[in-house]
Amino acid sequence: GTNAGVVHLLWGSQYGVTTDNDMRFNQGMVPDEAAETGDQFGWALAAGDIYNDVKDDLIVSAPGQDIDDYEQAGVVHVVMGPFNHWEYSITFHEPHHADLRYGYAIDSGDIDNNGYDDLVIGVPYYSYSIPSGGGQVVVYYVYAGHLQAQWYYLNTISGDELSIRENDHFGFAVAVLEEPHYNKTIFLPIIFKP
Repeated sequence: GTNAGVVHLLWGSQYGVTTDNDMRFNQGMVPDEAAETGDQFGWALAAGDIYNDVKDDLIVSAPGQDIDDYEQAGVVHVVMGPFNHWEYSITFHEPHHADLRYGYAIDSGDIDNNGYDDLVIGVPYYSYSIPSGGGQVVVYYVYAGHLQAQWYYLNTISGDELSIRENDHFGFAVAVLEEPHYNKTIFLPIIFKP
């Protein structure tokens, strides 16, 4: 359907990217999911070793996906397995909120240096218990056998210096960076001001 979304997977070679084996991947190929109009599957992409098997997993967002009766709630899929047949997936979303566009921005990296790449998800249209469109960033810390979620808002990372205002859209973009001097990984949620 219209704006259902598709991801093109291209292979690399010693000569660079090759288009000989372009594979089109839609949401219907994710276990227990379907490609639907307006889901915007592939809006944001990242790769990370979430499973800690020394192979990067594909992380794909669909911020337009409806969850139950909540329109454009959004989801993020982490898919694992051979590229021609996904064997396993983990799906993340915020429960019971419409118009969040969860997964508008995503990235991955080992923030806590435990060998597992963690997942960072931007939710710039988050508006519940904060000013409308204030936004949020969710970090899923990955451990052997479980995940632990931590929610961040503009005022939780900046203290009294910055307050959450309407349409701050905190989490509009996120990035995970290595800081070699301190040998730690940090995440940087970016504030978007239209």
